Amino acid sequence: MPYLHLSAGVKLSDAQIVDIRKAVYDLIPLIKGKTYDVTMIHIDDNQIITLKDIDVPAAFIDLRLMGPSPYEEKREFVQAFTKRLTELTGIDAHHIYYNIVEHNEWGAHGDYNRR
Repeated sequence: MPYLHLSAGVKLSDAQIVDIRKAVYDLIPLIKGKTYDVTMIHIDDNQIITLKDIDVPAAFIDLRLMGPSPYEEKREFVQAFTKRLTELTGIDAHHIYYNIVEHNEWGAHGDYNRR
């Protein structure tokens, strides 16, 4: 954990996917205690994502974290990742949205753990 699920409203090239993954791995340590070696990434591209009736590319990021993290660290990650995602995909920052969920329990490696 963390787990980041990106749904992008644009088609991504293989190179863009590699660069997005690298951006996540480079930036996740902005959140104390989070490292690339335990970060899972799920990328769905070419998704139908709409905001009102506006036909512009958008993205939604679902970030799940084990345990609470400081607000400022999450904010810094969101700002930095949004900047990189905009550079890599052309999706305007005003059309990139996040949901960050912090869990106290998580299952992995055949076991169920509580923080």
